[in-house]
Parts: sequence; structure tokens; C-alpha cells
Amino acid sequence: MLNGKRKFEKSFMDVKEASEYLGVQVSTLYSWTHKRTIDFFKPKGKIYFRVEDLNNFVFNEDSYYKSENTIEQEAIDYLGTTL
Repeated sequence: MLNGKRKFEKSFMDVKEASEYLGVQVSTLYSWTHKRTIDFFKPKGKIYFRVEDLNNFVFNEDSYYKSENTIEQEAIDYLGTTL
């Protein structure tokens, strides 16, 4: 609280704000929206992101790139449990 008033926290961000928040280029963010990699809203043609969705995207294990060795080990582990 500042001077007895609650600090305003944004619930939504536009593309420029979201790119700065995530630390990626605007073009990368547009690519992710085009591929539906990240959740977004597009009222009246302008793209917005919920801060909660951006945080979930960052902390979602599926959004990380995995090394070839990690993928190979996951496949071996998976096959070992299904045989």
C-alpha cells in the first residue's frame, strides 16, 4: 500500500509490455501467438495477454526447450514403463 491506497497492478498487457515483461522480442511474441504457443486475447484486433497467463507460460515445463539428451532419456524412461 502506498499512502493508504492499494498499489495498482495490471491484469492485462499489450504486446509491447508483454515482450518487455518476458524479455523477448515483439516479433517472437507475435510468432508465439500465431502458433498458439501462448494464450492471448484479441478484442477489436489488438492483442492482449493476462499477466497470470504469462507467468504460467514462463513456469510451464512444456514451454522449455529440451536438449536432445533429455528428450532421449525421457523416451527411454517412458518406454521402460510401458513395456
